[in-house]
Amino acid sequence: MDRLRLSFAQFRADAILVSNLPNIQYLCGFSGSAALLLVESSRSTLFTDSRYTFQAREEVTDARVEIAPHGLVRAVGEVLKARTGHKRVAYSPTHVTVTQKAALTAAAGSRIRWVSDGDTVQKQRAVKEPEEIAVMKDAAVLISQVFEKTLPKIRPGITELDIAAEIEYTMKKLGASGPSFETIVAAGPHSAWAHARPSSKQLKGGDLVVLDQGAILRAYCSDMTRTVFVGKAPARVRKLYRAVL
Repeated sequence: MDRLRLSFAQFRADAILVSNLPNIQYLCGFSGSAALLLVESSRSTLFTDSRYTFQAREEVTDARVEIAPHGLVRAVGEVLKARTGHKRVAYSPTHVTVTQKAALTAAAGSRIRWVSDGDTVQKQRAVKEPEEIAVMKDAAVLISQVFEKTLPKIRPGITELDIAAEIEYTMKKLGASGPSFETIVAAGPHSAWAHARPSSKQLKGGDLVVLDQGAILRAYCSDMTRTVFVGKAPARVRKLYRAVL
């Protein structure tokens, strides 16, 4: 949060309104599905709704929590109107729709000038702290363990959906909060699809099976792709596999 404040001078801004949920979680720890974070030079306020009253109290650090009974945008607008010293507020056009921007402008009034923040939070997140790297490594280890536990279950007769369910069940058993993306299990000709969805298709001997899987661990994602062969792979298949690898 303090590093983010250093960017205020770059945009000649008095505050930054953060609307992207992963960026909000990065800055103050809140993981709910509805929030806006107003970062000012000497304080920060997280706006959320009453569903998250208790969760926000538990998760949020370095920000005051305000429960907005009449909508987040209206609450932000009321605060900005009350801040007589604020004239320029930065925001990320990448993460705000035209409709949301119009609502913010109407709520805050004509005195506030909205300026682009140049995706400054995204750029800050791109430089990983040692603690972040450690979690990312743990997430990679976890999905590797999931693959090892799933591999013996890949056999003729099992469906793509069954394997996908095993992958997602196992990652949660090992501590993940869920998959990083929709798990891909694709067998036979289906494996040539770049983004196949698991189906009720049963695996058979001689199938190549692509597994694309990732786990979320403490808000950080892993991503692993592996291809396995049902049975003993012949020389031609091994040659094709090596070429792709």
